[in-house]
Amino acid sequence: MVEAIAREKRIKKWLRDWKLKLIETENPEWRDLAEDWFPVNDPNWRPPVEED
Repeated sequence: MVEAIAREKRIKKWLRDWKLKLIETENPEWRDLAEDWFPVNDPNWRPPVEED
């Protein structure tokens, strides 16, 4: 996780063109990488409730 945060901080300083090139190299179809994170099509799904 520490490495991921450090990478995000480095990328944040990049020029927009560099970021677009990185995306297009790794994900040329611009597929939504989070499309299956949440079962939005499941009518019984409810978001988790945070307890205080």
